Amino acid sequence: MTDLKGVHDIPTAQSLVNRSMPTSRADLMTQLARMEREQAKLERELDLWIGKQRKTQKRLRQIQQRMELLQRALDESSGDQKRRHDDVARQRADVESRASKPARVVSLEY
Repeated sequence: MTDLKGVHDIPTAQSLVNRSMPTSRADLMTQLARMEREQAKLERELDLWIGKQRKTQKRLRQIQQRMELLQRALDESSGDQKRRHDDVARQRADVESRASKPARVVSLEY
């Protein structure tokens, strides 16, 4: 996957200044504290993404299992339909073979 860049990746004058090494101890401490907060924020964000990834993977597995179940049911019903079609074809053939025989004449008296 390519590393996508967004608006937040565009360097600004302030971000360029922030990237330079601070000269005073107070600036060092401030930047260190800022970096620790940023690190904590990114770790929380990563935990959320990993959690969402796990949920997504679980849901994908559930969907895949359901699709396989439905496909098996479809295959079975297709087999049943083929058997029913064959049975109907046999019944039609029987009816047609009987119809081709001459009809019996039966006399009825009242």
